[in-house]
Amino acid sequence: MAHKDKRSPQISIPMEYPEKELKEIAKQHWNITFAKQKKVSVVAKRIMDNVLGQIHDNDLTLKPFYQMHVSEVVNYSDSGSAYDITRKAFTDLASTSWLIQDLEKKYFAPRHLLDTTKTEVKDGFETAYKDGMITIAINPVLEPYFVQVAHYTRYERGQLKNFTSWYSVRIWEILSGFEDILQKGEKWYVSLEELRGWMDCEKKYKNNTKDLLYNIFKEPLIELKGTKLEFDYDKVYAKGVKGRPPIIGLEFYLVNPQGLKPASKILEEWIEKTPEQDREKKRRCIEKGREWKISDENLVKCLPIIKEAGAWKLYKQFSEKDNARGTEKKIQDKKAFCNSAMLIAAGLKKPK
Repeated sequence: MAHKDKRSPQISIPMEYPEKELKEIAKQHWNITFAKQKKVSVVAKRIMDNVLGQIHDNDLTLKPFYQMHVSEVVNYSDSGSAYDITRKAFTDLASTSWLIQDLEKKYFAPRHLLDTTKTEVKDGFETAYKDGMITIAINPVLEPYFVQVAHYTRYERGQLKNFTSWYSVRIWEILSGFEDILQKGEKWYVSLEELRGWMDCEKKYKNNTKDLLYNIFKEPLIELKGTKLEFDYDKVYAKGVKGRPPIIGLEFYLVNPQGLKPASKILEEWIEKTPEQDREKKRRCIEKGREWKISDENLVKCLPIIKEAGAWKLYKQFSEKDNARGTEKKIQDKKAFCNSAMLIAAGLKKPK
């Protein structure tokens, strides 16, 4: 399946896209995920991921600023001091500009990602790092790409802090955009030229595809191993050419597509892979969901997002409602009500 260009007007980003309740699932504008992005430090990506985690579905505008502690984006394993690492990330983000384009009107306009015009003295906040706290103000002109986004990709945020490579983060974002296809065991095709643009390699390894693929995938193939998006790819060669045919694209596929396994089997594997001391807790959480008539398919979809703590919170609410006085307050249809409630809690369904 070839990726269709859905961008109109288009956006060309020389970097990346980029409450305090952080969401487990980030929504990123489709045009940002599939834009030309400049390679930046992985901490710069984590900072913007943290910002996305603070933007909620019911937000109507960007907040004046978003804050996080440096420990949320810098790992002990990252080389260098937190101050130096964060300074490099800020330099990357501050130099990032997006090119908003409308090809039909022959119009384009550059827009900086960060709002660096605010000052602590005048406005009470500023894009800055101070005493371990990171403050990020997004350029308000870019609000349509962050708030009330209609066309977006979704990705699980939990893995990003484990990635040490910008390439790993980008591949995670991109594969997440087509996860529904990949999890069915299908392959997803992308042309080599399009991949070059997404991975900031348009001018790199132009005459050496082997080096191109090695440098893009050497870290993602390792760092995504064991995740739900553990992947591999097949090379697609040009047809009808003389001599050795060139590689023109790649077909991605998942090593363990969950869509091919029964949901009950996936849940069993989760229990088996859980450390022995926590295995019974995991089993009870799954069984309790089944008691509330939640389908195995929805448990597979939702538990990685809301975690066991979120599931038990839901079960408690179900119990309180079901034990309420008055028939009209009780759960009349457990299957419909509880499945819907869990999907809403996971952000996979909009509340009515």
